[in-house]
Amino acid sequence: MEAEWISLLAAHNGQRVKTCRENVTITVLYGNVVLGWGRVPDFCVDEWASMEMSAVVSNADVVLTDDTRRRLDSELLTGALELDVETRMWFPEGQPLWWECQDCSSPECLAVCRVNPGQGGYAPCLTRRCMQPNKACVRL
Repeated sequence: MEAEWISLLAAHNGQRVKTCRENVTITVLYGNVVLGWGRVPDFCVDEWASMEMSAVVSNADVVLTDDTRRRLDSELLTGALELDVETRMWFPEGQPLWWECQDCSSPECLAVCRVNPGQGGYAPCLTRRCMQPNKACVRL
């Protein structure tokens, strides 16, 4: 059965220039198991500003084993559930990349956030990786 839920996201721009993102997608994972995915509307954040947005996440075609479902339910009930949210971003033409991920020539960047559902607040994305054919730069 397909279900959808809303994922709330925050974008913080600590730079001196307006920053825009387009074609952003998110994937929600439990361990290595995909729970859902969605597309974030294109957005811009003014210099030194923050904004909130939402994305509809779908779990169409996701099949969980009974064991995985039981572990997920148990961890959710005890408050121990941790999910990873991968955010794939493409930078529009002409957008500078140097503060996002140094030494990257690719316009694609991946941010991974670890979240604890039900505990409130936003989880910072601590890992950023720019994807390149033969090389990836990682900033922790």
